[in-house]
Amino acid sequence: MWRMAGAVALLALIVGPMASGQSAEERIERVKVEDTQGVVTYATDFSKAFGADFLSAYRGDAKVEIPFELIATLRTGHVVDSRMDVSLILTSGRGMEIQVDRPEFETVYGGLTEYGNFRIRLEKIRLLEFNRLEKYDEEHGQHCEAGHIWYKKTWRYCPYDGKALTPVRRRVPVSEEPQHR
Repeated sequence: MWRMAGAVALLALIVGPMASGQSAEERIERVKVEDTQGVVTYATDFSKAFGADFLSAYRGDAKVEIPFELIATLRTGHVVDSRMDVSLILTSGRGMEIQVDRPEFETVYGGLTEYGNFRIRLEKIRLLEFNRLEKYDEEHGQHCEAGHIWYKKTWRYCPYDGKALTPVRRRVPVSEEPQHR
C-alpha cells in the first residue's frame, strides 16, 4: 500500500508542473483579473488549469491559436449564439477582435493569490491584464545601470555594484498587414 502511495506521489510531482503545458519560466509573473462583478484579484503562476497555452478563437472565418505569451490585455464581451466576443491587445501593441466558442470560454483558469488558490472561468472574466517578467535572452544577456553585462539567467543583481539587472532588449520587427497594390 505504501509503495502504491509513493508511486502516485512521484507521478504527481512529475506530471503536476507540466499539466498546463507551460514550464515555470514561461509562466506569467503576475496578472490582474477583474471579474464580471467588478472584483479585482491579483494572481501569480496564472494559466489554463488544463489545456494548451494558447487561446483558440475565430478571426473572421479563420480559426486562430494565439499564444498567451503574445497577449498583453484581454477584455471579454457578450455571448451570442455560443460565441463570446473578445478584444485583445497584443504585446506588440496591436489590437485585435476575435470570438471564442463555448469550450474555450468555459475553460477554467487559475493561479495563486495571497489568500491561496484562485480559479475562474474565462466567461466570468471581464478584464485580464498580463504583467510578465522580461524574457531572458542568452544571446544578449542582462545589464545593470553601470553597463556591466552578464549572461547568467539566475542572477538578478550585478555582483560588482548590486544594481538590478535587466534583460538587454532585442528589437523584433512587428509584422505589417499585407498591402494591396
